[in-house]
Amino acid sequence: MSRNKLIPQVTPRVSHPDISNMITNGLALINQHQFDAAKSIFEKALMIEPNNYDAMQILGAVMIQLGQFTKAVELLTKAIRINANNAHTYSNLSNALKALGYLDEALQSSDKAIAINPKIAEAHMNKGAALEGLGRIDEALSSYDQALAIQPNYADALCNKGNILRKQNKLEEAIENYEKAIFIEPNQFKFYFNRGIALEERMLIKEALESYEKSIALNPDSETYFSKSLLLLLTGHYKEGWDLYEWRWKTEEFNASTLYKNYPSWLGDRNQTVLVWSEQGIGDIIMFLSLIQEFKELCRKTVVLIDGRLLPLVNRLPHNKIIFLDASCPIENIEFDAHIPIGSLGKFLRLSEGSFKNAPSRYLFDEEQKTKDIRDQIYKISGSTKKIYGISWRTTNIKKGGERSIQLAKLIDSFSPNEYQFVNLQYGDSKREIEEARIATGHHVIQIESIDNFNDIDGLASLIKACDSVISIDNSTAHLSGALGQDTRILLPFRPNWRWLLDRMDCLWYPSAKLYRNNVSGDWQHALKMLRTDLDKTVH
Repeated sequence: MSRNKLIPQVTPRVSHPDISNMITNGLALINQHQFDAAKSIFEKALMIEPNNYDAMQILGAVMIQLGQFTKAVELLTKAIRINANNAHTYSNLSNALKALGYLDEALQSSDKAIAINPKIAEAHMNKGAALEGLGRIDEALSSYDQALAIQPNYADALCNKGNILRKQNKLEEAIENYEKAIFIEPNQFKFYFNRGIALEERMLIKEALESYEKSIALNPDSETYFSKSLLLLLTGHYKEGWDLYEWRWKTEEFNASTLYKNYPSWLGDRNQTVLVWSEQGIGDIIMFLSLIQEFKELCRKTVVLIDGRLLPLVNRLPHNKIIFLDASCPIENIEFDAHIPIGSLGKFLRLSEGSFKNAPSRYLFDEEQKTKDIRDQIYKISGSTKKIYGISWRTTNIKKGGERSIQLAKLIDSFSPNEYQFVNLQYGDSKREIEEARIATGHHVIQIESIDNFNDIDGLASLIKACDSVISIDNSTAHLSGALGQDTRILLPFRPNWRWLLDRMDCLWYPSAKLYRNNVSGDWQHALKMLRTDLDKTVH
């Protein structure tokens, strides 16, 4: 949002002769976007006259500009006690409360602003932002429309409306709103950033990259670099992609460990003991573990902190120059010279498609006897020796779960019950889904009760290897199956994650995997048809 619009024009009502000039000068500084200087002037005004309403409420608005939202709430609340009839003050208070996460209070404040003066576009805008934060999307959209009815050239409202339309997968309309916002205010980097996201979701890769680059040109210290990095990695531009991937630490999505800030980073010294620490989800950790055996040759010794659930698997690997420890191990108990997050290994080891030739076809290993026992158990439960397909159909990823996941009934209904038997590889409680799918399709999905698919990753590894093949969406099960060298069939959404690249059925990270892609957003029909055709060839 362009925060300078929060500052109302005022006619100072002052008793002290100096304050009128101070407010005039302060407003002039605000118009020049010199908010720190304006802050100083209004603070001095309040030292002279502590209860001056105009100085207080304008300073509250300035504090919003400076991101000091707690102080803004304090000032604006005090100003309202002095004068409870100014709609702008309530509107600004709503903005500050929303920024602090007090969404119900923000909504109440914007409603008070609108009750006093329903013709203030910013009040409807702030109400929409609060409603959006509360998940009341249709009402939020209505509030943005009301703001635009009052002020058709309100670029921030156009952008916020575009954001909602994008989340509703109305991408063309979203892009249209971003374009209008850019036309009105062509120097707002966030408008280009949001347009880039929508273009990327439409898989207009070249146009999305151009939009990100315009955003970066306007704000070189922008998290847009991270979005650009993912597009570069998606299109196989590894060198620049990995370099910009380091910008992930400046986004809300990634939380840099204290290691990142308080200990020296590894810069390539081969004589150092290097601590590699895990980041992101367990699927990402599994994928980046494929680089550890190569990385150990770049330093004297490697200590790897990983999710404790993976320790039984990695402890079967050759431990020459490598020590694996549970990520909960206190850093003070570990001797190391420098550190590197596991997601940064790629910039040293995967700078081109050709570098993936060094990747092992398999780098995690199950317990063979356990695997044999589980396969026997599956045959006993089913009373059949038909081909066993392990299946996993959803992800708990908050941002991408909806587009990556598929309904279990839709997945298994694509196959003939007379040719396959299915085993559940899905983590989390899935009993209800399995029963509902059985009723809907007639397919039985075998559940091995002795294995907790979420906590017992070693058991899940044996369950995966007990199958003839694995069918999974893009989740940690797919990564584990690929790392085990299992025949893995991965169903990908229309807009795939960067690691799967574009327009190819093979996978550089997992040679044993094959990829099946949606060609229409939200429609799995094409991918499932291609998968069924391939699997039929293995049966007949």
